[in-house]
Amino acid sequence: METAISVHKLRKEFRGRGKTIVAVDDIDFTLRRGEILGFLGPNRAGKTTTIKMLCGLVKPTRGSLLIGGLDLAANPRKAMQNLGVVLEGSRNTYWRLTVDENLEYFAYSRGRASLDFRQKRNRLLASLGLTEKRNELVQKLSRGMQQKVALGCALIADPQVLLLDEPTLGLDLQSSLAIQQEIRRLADQEGKSILLTTHQMEIAHAISSSVAIMNRGRTVPLDTLKNLLDGFSLGMYKIRVEGFLPLEEQTWLEAQWGAKLDQDESGATLRVAFSDACQLYLVIEVLQRCKLPISNVQLVEPSLGEIYMKFIEERSDDATRLSS
Repeated sequence: METAISVHKLRKEFRGRGKTIVAVDDIDFTLRRGEILGFLGPNRAGKTTTIKMLCGLVKPTRGSLLIGGLDLAANPRKAMQNLGVVLEGSRNTYWRLTVDENLEYFAYSRGRASLDFRQKRNRLLASLGLTEKRNELVQKLSRGMQQKVALGCALIADPQVLLLDEPTLGLDLQSSLAIQQEIRRLADQEGKSILLTTHQMEIAHAISSSVAIMNRGRTVPLDTLKNLLDGFSLGMYKIRVEGFLPLEEQTWLEAQWGAKLDQDESGATLRVAFSDACQLYLVIEVLQRCKLPISNVQLVEPSLGEIYMKFIEERSDDATRLSS
């Protein structure tokens, strides 16, 4: 499959006042044609710095960054022609221009105002649901409509690669769903390659085809969303018992297996993950010794949010052990 973005040993150091801060620590990842890569991570993980390097706004300390097979450092102008960008928290459009005028401006600035520009603009307005708003000033539009205009301005030059930084942040549910549907359509029907950063796990789960999680300047192994979920679901169980679990057993199960316990009036539900399915029987023995009837044992699929938190916790533990 054709590669849209290739990042290898990308590193960024910031120096000042006699200190060196490593914001991005020799990361590697690949975005392929027609793929939506969910790029996840907590604040100060290094995502924003990585995005700014992809946009050409920050120069890497070292490493290679290819967009559409072109080296961004050696051919910045040509490489950027393949890239459309919507940055979160930035003015991606000119608010005192109309929707039409914004699209025309960005087409001219990218050298794409050709003879078929009007037809392309009309198709884009229709696909984004902006036709009736085309003559309105952007500053008078709703937050959701403004985000659609920003997406249109990124698409007007017909880039093959899209970088979308928190594209649904602050939107109401209807606007968020509309943006998600359009992102999915761009990948599925037009073959766009999309790097999507988001803190909203349900959105990454809904539209990403693969994910990369970044923490402390590093990325963890990249995989398709299906494989990632399947891999984690192999050892995740939900066990329902009738009655209440003694405090001593609760403490042991939490310490030994990291079990999560929810108790209500009729009984308790344990959520616990095992590296080996045979370990399930050890927990069942504990419950039987407590004379608690087991009403249900269910293999469950964790959410992307749970997987994300597990990755972050594991990397934090690793960092703590290395520094001790």
